[in-house]
Amino acid sequence: MRCVRTLLLLPVCLAATPIYRVVDLGGLGGGSSAATSINSRGVAAGWSVTGSQSLRAFLSDGSFPVSLDSPSYQGRAMGINDAGAVAGIRFDAYGNAQAMMWAADGSVSVLGGADSYAMAINAGGAVAGAQSGHAVRFDPLGGTMDIGVNAPWSAANAINDVGSVAGTAQLSSGTFRAFTTRPSTGVVMLGTLGGRSSYGQAINSAGWVAGGSTTARGYLHAFLQANGRMQDLGTLGGGNSSAYGVNDAGQVVGYSQIAGGDSSAFLWENGQLRDLNQLIAADTGWRLLEASAINASGQIVGFGSFGGEQRAFRLDRFAETAAQSFLVADAMDPGPGAAVPEPNGAGQLLAVGAVGIVFGGFRRRWFAGYFN
Repeated sequence: MRCVRTLLLLPVCLAATPIYRVVDLGGLGGGSSAATSINSRGVAAGWSVTGSQSLRAFLSDGSFPVSLDSPSYQGRAMGINDAGAVAGIRFDAYGNAQAMMWAADGSVSVLGGADSYAMAINAGGAVAGAQSGHAVRFDPLGGTMDIGVNAPWSAANAINDVGSVAGTAQLSSGTFRAFTTRPSTGVVMLGTLGGRSSYGQAINSAGWVAGGSTTARGYLHAFLQANGRMQDLGTLGGGNSSAYGVNDAGQVVGYSQIAGGDSSAFLWENGQLRDLNQLIAADTGWRLLEASAINASGQIVGFGSFGGEQRAFRLDRFAETAAQSFLVADAMDPGPGAAVPEPNGAGQLLAVGAVGIVFGGFRRRWFAGYFN
């Protein structure tokens, strides 16, 4: 194990044999970018600031970033499928959001009306999102379907290829709950890790849901809900963490605080939470801050600090280590009563001011709020 100091002067210990190669996904000239999703071909969607300091939805395969919109618009790309169709958000001059889809042929479609958001897209072109404070699904042939979440406010943040979604609802009590939909039972509200709120951020083809939940001690922890049980994925030594992506192998990615409170991108696989900064070479110059998505082959996208800027990245797993990347349901859960380390009481979250932890990144946390 070798330790270095990053651009942020934070010590990071890296594996002697790196597992991932870092690919800089670039940007549109403004110094900041982030990747929010990735398809099976390794093409990432996200957002970038331009040289004129406008926000643009963009695509990148690591060789040449492409803006999805004209200079007349600002927006963010939130999801991409294997056909190259992209779902996202366009903002008008007043900051009002509208759900959009950019097709692979270059055509652009408006999916929703005022105050609408497109957050994810599946292989068939169905889009999950929200409109006027309700979780919805936008049909690829046109039309909007309310998902039917019985709550004052809700948003769908992810959708799998059979059309099941995962999202978050705010209950009449003011607390938040992760939810999913299933073909046989409709909307199912998920539990928590002992706290009052949970947030659904990602779903795989088996219906496993990943996200974040408050604990009984007031922290936010990443979770994976599989086979009817919510598992606490823990943290990297700090107080808080949250998951933003899960693939069909059960690999989960997200962010976690490390000791001292700074953020690191993580990978959870084979029952172990790992700091992605420890899985890259020591001389990259990167500090990986958040992992947003992971595809079937284990490629990971997110954002980090590089050259003094926030940059979108993609991690490609080296061939000799790719065979080690698998997870089965039986190995996922440590079993009833297994201890999950909790940090000390110092640094516990307060309900007010937690926005920066839950919704502070640039992936599926577009609404303002706080958790209880």
